[in-house]
Amino acid sequence: MSKTLSIRTKIILLAGLCLFALASTLSGFNLYQSSENLKLITLRTEQMATRQAKEQLNTSAAQKVDLLKKDFSDALNIGNSLSGQMADLKQSSILHSGDPAALREDVNQALKTVFDRNPYLRNLWIVFDKNALDTEDTRFANTPSRGGNDSGRFAAAWSRQNGKTTYATIDEEYINKTDIDEFGVAYNNWFTCPTTTSNPCLGTPFIDVTSSDKQLVTSLSLPLVHDGNIIGAVGIDIAMSALQSAAMEAKNALFSGAGRVIVISSNGIIAANSDAPDTLGQNIKTVFSEPEFQELYDATFSTPKLVEKGNLIDAIHPVNLVEGAKPWAVVVELPRQALLADSINLQTLLAEARARSVITSTLMALIAGLVGLLLMWMLATGVTKPVKTLAGMLKDIASGEGDLTRRLEYARDDELGELVKWFNRFLDTLQPTISQVKLCSSEVQSTANRSLAISRQTNDRMQLQFREIDQVATAAHEMSATAHEVANSASNAASAAQRADQAAGEGVEIITLTSSEISRLEFEVSKALGEVETLATSSDQVGTIMDVIRSIAEQTNLLALNAAIEAARAGESGRGFAVVADEVRNLARRTQASVEEIRSIVETIQNGTQHVVRTMHSSQTNARDSAAKVGSAADAFRRIREAITLITNMNLQIASAAEEQRAVAEEVNRNVTAIRTVSEGLMSQAHDSAEMSGELDTLASRQMTLMNHFKTDL
Repeated sequence: MSKTLSIRTKIILLAGLCLFALASTLSGFNLYQSSENLKLITLRTEQMATRQAKEQLNTSAAQKVDLLKKDFSDALNIGNSLSGQMADLKQSSILHSGDPAALREDVNQALKTVFDRNPYLRNLWIVFDKNALDTEDTRFANTPSRGGNDSGRFAAAWSRQNGKTTYATIDEEYINKTDIDEFGVAYNNWFTCPTTTSNPCLGTPFIDVTSSDKQLVTSLSLPLVHDGNIIGAVGIDIAMSALQSAAMEAKNALFSGAGRVIVISSNGIIAANSDAPDTLGQNIKTVFSEPEFQELYDATFSTPKLVEKGNLIDAIHPVNLVEGAKPWAVVVELPRQALLADSINLQTLLAEARARSVITSTLMALIAGLVGLLLMWMLATGVTKPVKTLAGMLKDIASGEGDLTRRLEYARDDELGELVKWFNRFLDTLQPTISQVKLCSSEVQSTANRSLAISRQTNDRMQLQFREIDQVATAAHEMSATAHEVANSASNAASAAQRADQAAGEGVEIITLTSSEISRLEFEVSKALGEVETLATSSDQVGTIMDVIRSIAEQTNLLALNAAIEAARAGESGRGFAVVADEVRNLARRTQASVEEIRSIVETIQNGTQHVVRTMHSSQTNARDSAAKVGSAADAFRRIREAITLITNMNLQIASAAEEQRAVAEEVNRNVTAIRTVSEGLMSQAHDSAEMSGELDTLASRQMTLMNHFKTDL
């Protein structure tokens, strides 16, 4: 029977069977592919939604980290400023030999000023090591007005309780109390931590029961440093009420309040809890179950991460509130259903769209099959014979592997001839276009190669420029620091020169006074010299007189001897006279002996007087020379004072110039830092440009390869 059927009928029947088979196959494949696509889209959508939700969760946690850092950075700045101010007050007191009582009053007043200017502070305290402030602690024992506690150590604290400011000193009992709490931390860790580690320390959050609002409070303590040595600690108590409010706001902003936000301290104390404010100040192990607590605690103080717990997802971000202190953590927790709500809605919409698509595609396949069968019946008769001829010609062209130089040949002017004509015209248009495309592809490839080389060179130069600018920024920062040190040194030198000028002035006054005293001494020596010379002359006269007395005594002795001889001759009548003569002789002998003794003494006095005269002459000469030398010294001190005054003025000018240089250096540093930031952005863009140039070069090569498949030249 197949032999009796016409070609047209066969074509129609076969085409009809093929169309229905194709329609059925396409419909079945479309149904299968639609089902698979729905599964894939559902999976990918869920993954994308989960990833986006997790990223949003991480972003929210990171934002809360930044907020938490801001609250503590303000307190840290206050502590650092107060620490520097205390060191400056101590240094100033040392340089000017200030009164310790005044120093303590200044320190306490500075503490009160900072406390009054920052009304959000709960407590503010300073505790120095023993005798670290002025070495006179015992003098100020039990003097609260000057910060002295029961031992005299400076330990002052200012507090706000129920809106009122109070002041007290911290007794030694609390400073030295070492009782260990449940976290293994000593009671006086608020003081010992910064003084032993030289780092800022955050204390365990606690409920302040001394105030009526009973807020959660944490302590920030910093070391007091002077000349590189730790001399005490300064501390600030910070209320955590703002943190709890921020946690509540964050909860309401996340997925319509479906989750919760928790802030945990370094030792596991809950500092904020959006769902349970009554848990503030409690340990997380008392709030969460053991497995949940352990998993949360293990993940809290490491790197940022996501922890999945059944139907819940926790985004955990550790935060270093204070450099050197143990980190805290922000935990943002959301139910998985809340995270994937949009994905679930999308899956429902896709399933409904798939059902509609299946029905529509089936109907369209049936309609297309019927239309195709009708068209095949209409075209079969006129197309069968010429199609075979054209098929052979097209086969010849197709076998040429993209040869666009060949053309179809068909002599008839029917629709097929029209098709052949316009196909040949299409080849006529396509051939030069492909030729131009091939040329353009070659130029594009060359341009892409040059662009890639230029991009790589630009990227390398931008990296070199960034490194150079980074070095310039570092050098500018160091220059600024050096200029600041030069300004300080010049200022100190000016102060020292002023003190030296004052000392030189005092030296001139002392030397002038000394010169006057030496001149007066010279006058007194001259006067004493005259008196001593007069004494020497008198001593010589006494010697002469003593010689006369001795001569008289000798003559008296001779006369007495002669009288005794004459009395002896007179016999009995001259006996009384002989006795008198004997007494006179004895008296003359004693007088002569006394005169000898006096003469010896007078000679000794004369010798001493001569020695004194010579010594006084020498002293007068030395006093005159000393007066001249003291005058020269006074002139030298005056010249020194003039030189010191000049040095002082120059030092002040140097200090002013150094301060201006420091300001310029800081401005240069800021500008270089800005240039560095811009260069870093340009470097990133240059790197991206190099990658895009590489991709463009690859695409140009592929395009050139595809264009070479076409033959356009005869």
